[in-house]
Amino acid sequence: MLQSSVSALINQGHEYLDNDFYDAGLEIFQQVEKTEPNNVRALHGIGLTYYLMQDYINSLNYYNKALQIKPDSNLLLACRGIAYKKLKLAEQAEADFAQAVCLKPQSSEDFRGRGLAFMRLRKYHEAVASYADAIKLSPNNHHIWHNRANALSSAGQHEEALISLEEVIRIKPSYHHAWRDRGILLRALKKDEESLSSYDQALAIQPKDYKTWLHRGHVLQKLKRYSEALDSYSKALELNPSDAVIKASYSKAQEKLIKKENGLEIKPNISSKYLKQQGDALKLKLQYKDALAKYNEALKLEPKDSLIWSKRGDVLVAINRYKDAIYSYDEALSINPNESETWFKQGTAFTYSNLLERAISCYKRAIKINPDYAQAWNGLGNSLKSLGRYKEALNSYDKAIDCIVQIKRLYYYWRPFNNKGWTLFQWLGYEKAISSWDRALRYHFQADEVIHTEGCGVIHHSKGKAHYIYGRQQTNPLHYWREAKKAMNQL
Repeated sequence: MLQSSVSALINQGHEYLDNDFYDAGLEIFQQVEKTEPNNVRALHGIGLTYYLMQDYINSLNYYNKALQIKPDSNLLLACRGIAYKKLKLAEQAEADFAQAVCLKPQSSEDFRGRGLAFMRLRKYHEAVASYADAIKLSPNNHHIWHNRANALSSAGQHEEALISLEEVIRIKPSYHHAWRDRGILLRALKKDEESLSSYDQALAIQPKDYKTWLHRGHVLQKLKRYSEALDSYSKALELNPSDAVIKASYSKAQEKLIKKENGLEIKPNISSKYLKQQGDALKLKLQYKDALAKYNEALKLEPKDSLIWSKRGDVLVAINRYKDAIYSYDEALSINPNESETWFKQGTAFTYSNLLERAISCYKRAIKINPDYAQAWNGLGNSLKSLGRYKEALNSYDKAIDCIVQIKRLYYYWRPFNNKGWTLFQWLGYEKAISSWDRALRYHFQADEVIHTEGCGVIHHSKGKAHYIYGRQQTNPLHYWREAKKAMNQL
């Protein structure tokens, strides 16, 4: 097959994907693969199509094939990493993303792949820069401009993102994804009528995109055009009958329409700040579900308040809804990616979910923003310890202790001392652990006697437990059990 006709076929396949005709696109790419089994662009096209069809295992298989032929491709590594992520293989995904950002790009597609990897690592500004380099080499590639818009939006630069989307539409006016995303951005910028117009344009091109019908319904509901909103949600349900979000949105619009028709519509007369304060008060009383309801109400009025999203995540962690908490922290960080405390809290939620590599990534982001963040160093140490990476864990605990000593972050001081002892116990043995805890007990933090007493109690308890465990392993345990009793008496 002539190279010109192969290239034309592959471009045709991507054209089908742009219009959501996945089966047709897959057929084209497979046709090329039959005649040219080692054609990397065809293998990438098949991998991408399977990904869009949510067949992540087949997607991964084809990216593996492509990378055997071209192992230094930034784009293929990033795409395989994204497939790994969908399969919840976080460690493999992070490794691919790390390699994709380290390899020197040779082409616009390489720069694009590097940008995709930066995006998944939540390094949005670096992603924007990589897409800018890609655009210099391929200024009329609408996919790269679209990727750049997503990165800018994730970095909170909505106006700049909108400019990139306008460029996508200039290059390819029939690309309905850009029109839909333009509508989402305009809604975020509180330009509801323009947003609605953009959704209508997207639907004129691709009327079977349920996501556009859903977003269109949201805008109409915000404009209190409930009957039209119900029509939009109905269309979305026809296309995706099992989607819980569409069903909930439909019910909410229906309820509001009934209230409006009966003169019972509730007019908002309170501010998001007031609702946030109510949520804070309820959280202090440990009334987490009531606090969550207040934060949800506040977000309806101010959906771009990163602090409310973060507080919402806190109460979700408190009621063990870690997946929902991670989503809330994601939203907060998409608005304000430079908030170290939110990165720390997201790391904690990942830790509770036993997603330790992702937790480590979050703790490192928090530390990058605030190198003196003792809690983040301690959290990093805990995750590393759980993975058996004891040397790195000890280094993290020492960093936490250094921060505490230098800047007197006293309220958290005893945890890294205690955790360091247990890491030594597991890695280097009983004597090293006892010695470490003894040094910790000689350190007195004078600013808060209550917390100092609590910390000493915890460390004495750890010593007692370690004496007892070690004693059980000895032929004559009596001496160690007496030491355990002494420690418990101190406690």
